[in-house]
Amino acid sequence: MAFTYPIHAGSIGDDDSYVKTMRGCTQFDISIQHKQVEGTPFGDEYLPMLKTYRENLIRAYEEGTLYSRARTAERPDRRLYDFICSTLEDPVHSPLYTLKIVPTDRGTDTRIVNGNACNYTPAFSICPLELSGMPAGYEEIARIDTQNITVRSDYSAKGTVTTPDGRSSYFKPREEAREKDFNRELNVIAKIKQLHLINGEVKLPELQTIAVSGSAESESCVGILMILIPTSPTGGSLLNS
Repeated sequence: MAFTYPIHAGSIGDDDSYVKTMRGCTQFDISIQHKQVEGTPFGDEYLPMLKTYRENLIRAYEEGTLYSRARTAERPDRRLYDFICSTLEDPVHSPLYTLKIVPTDRGTDTRIVNGNACNYTPAFSICPLELSGMPAGYEEIARIDTQNITVRSDYSAKGTVTTPDGRSSYFKPREEAREKDFNRELNVIAKIKQLHLINGEVKLPELQTIAVSGSAESESCVGILMILIPTSPTGGSLLNS
């Protein structure tokens, strides 16, 4: 039975294209030089499909419907794409294969190269920060090792996780291109905790712990665990408190 896997990122150029796909926590970065695959069975199927996809994106952008199309795109069958990890440590040190699709020696077909070369890197755009670079005052916040956090979500590391005491928390990773946003939010919710502003009258996100990975000599923050805010049956919020 043939399986397909979700595309998490990619780019399309005139001469080449790139795709990032995931199988569980394993990441595959696949690059293709278009001229190299012309005239092959793979190229005959892939290049026209790529051209149609690119034209549709351009048309959607010109019509102003790109965002709505992305929002209403059909989601793949969840059964094929379950996030197969046991702890948060898995995506923090996940295998990465950098592959290329190239023509065979005869040039009539294609093959995949670099399949034996594997690096280990954070998956799902997790961007760890060494504790030495953390904002002032972080030492007062409790820490938990990623090996002790059980992942319960699909498609990404973000979402509901379970700690060894059986409690459910919301894990928010420190992600690439959003480092400043993460640092700012950490400062705000840490200040809320320090000032003891959490009470029964106003619902605010409560910082639980910092999720760390690595040895004692070189630990890094990979995200934060927060206590989920219970939804009010009356739909109350800060705006109408």
